Amino acid sequence: MSAIRAIDGTGDYTFDLSGPDQVQEGRVSVPPTVPPFASVFEDGEGVFQVIAWAVCDDTDESRTDASNNLMDDVLLAMEASPDPRSTAYATVDSPGGFLPYDDGGPIGYPQVVIAVICYLEDHSS
Repeated sequence: MSAIRAIDGTGDYTFDLSGPDQVQEGRVSVPPTVPPFASVFEDGEGVFQVIAWAVCDDTDESRTDASNNLMDDVLLAMEASPDPRSTAYATVDSPGGFLPYDDGGPIGYPQVVIAVICYLEDHSS
């Protein structure tokens, strides 16, 4: 989770997930705060998922750009992980992102969601 919290909107990062409520451990179906937001959860030994949301304009181009930028941010953060004992490999579960099912709910803003599956390879032995 610390790698995802390092996404701070500066340098090569587009979005800012460094705020105290922007990253949460565990599965989340709807972000509890206005995105950008990410949930991180273990999905087996050495495997975890990052599900992340981003606000965008209500156009296909904006959704595509937001999805790509958010995926880039997550992958860049995983590659820059400070743990020298492991290497993170990530695969994008939803290329291009997807639109969350809102059904007129309380969200009230256009957004995209991405899913990234990460694998840790242990180099400590």
